[in-house]
Amino acid sequence: MRVNPDGTALRERFDIDFAAGVGAANNPVLRDQDVVVVERSGFARTGDSVDILLSPITRIINAILGFERLLF
Repeated sequence: MRVNPDGTALRERFDIDFAAGVGAANNPVLRDQDVVVVERSGFARTGDSVDILLSPITRIINAILGFERLLF
């Protein structure tokens, strides 16, 4: 994303080509104040979902085991 001097925002999507040089159609030069947004991978999204599903269970287990450690 790029904010132009007149206050308008420009949003473009690029597929990066590491073999191509800078300035090519797929690899524009970044300017100061540009914002780069990177999508999360499928592995990261799956991990987030598993964490959301298991979080209540792990909190209960940690509370029980933590309390048990205080007693003994």
